[in-house]
Amino acid sequence: MLASSVIVGAGFLSAANDICGQNRCIADYNDDGPVDGSDVGRVALYDTSGNMVTPGLGAITAAGSISAGSGFALNQSSIGGYWSADPTYGIFSFSGGWRWLWQRSNGNLFWQNTSGTNLLTVANDGSVTANGSVTATAAVNAMSDLYFGFSQQSTTRLQSFGNTWYWAWNTANGDLSWNGGGTSRWVMRVSDGLAYNNMNAVAGYGAYINLSDASVKTDIADASHGLQQILQLQPKTFRRKARSNDFEHDLELGFVAQDVQAVLPHAVRQANFADEPLLGLTLDPIVAALVNSIKTMAAQIAELKAARA
Repeated sequence: MLASSVIVGAGFLSAANDICGQNRCIADYNDDGPVDGSDVGRVALYDTSGNMVTPGLGAITAAGSISAGSGFALNQSSIGGYWSADPTYGIFSFSGGWRWLWQRSNGNLFWQNTSGTNLLTVANDGSVTANGSVTATAAVNAMSDLYFGFSQQSTTRLQSFGNTWYWAWNTANGDLSWNGGGTSRWVMRVSDGLAYNNMNAVAGYGAYINLSDASVKTDIADASHGLQQILQLQPKTFRRKARSNDFEHDLELGFVAQDVQAVLPHAVRQANFADEPLLGLTLDPIVAALVNSIKTMAAQIAELKAARA
């Protein structure tokens, strides 16, 4: 029979001494008199002969819930868990001082280290804050009025904005590209250091400055290219083919790279835009040849003036 002085209160089940029934007893573990909250996590089950049947680390099975007003402990060393509560938090602690805290007032959840520092916070609005880096084997996405996410493909890492805009970093060669609407728009290529806009002109508040300091150059020599080459160049008007439906290109005046290559090969570069073997122009060689042409014509004019004098 159970002891007649069993007391069930807002906290743990308590009794004036050991609680026995059906040839089993729950013993006062710390021998302080009653079986009460001071025995939490240490209560053992004995038979009527005094032999321990289930130590304090044994299992308790109930058809319904098990409630306690202060704490519920699991003292098995491999688990080391302890449920407790105070007016502010519901707490599940682990051996060594690690614990989860559930804030009663707002539902926020915190993972704390042994120093009480919040390493991970899950707020009631669904936001998650980590006191350190976050690593994922697939994708990390944020869904709201603005989509933002990180994901990976076989050789590409993506940082996405909205449904179709994203930065793509190629892990095989290090290239970085800005993409949108199914089109690569801006590419920074590692192999030759080339950065290019794949869609339209590049503008800036002021002229583009090409580094030209003598300290970064070698094999410096006077150039002979001049009037002979300039007279062979044929300016053309043209429109650029649209690479997407975003832009309608204006009529331009300039040169065709293949025409210039036959006359001033220094002005032509193979750019390989978007992995296509396309040619591009740099205007510095043409400007240099024009300068020499002006010098040649200036000298000819001076000779004619001298002949007439």
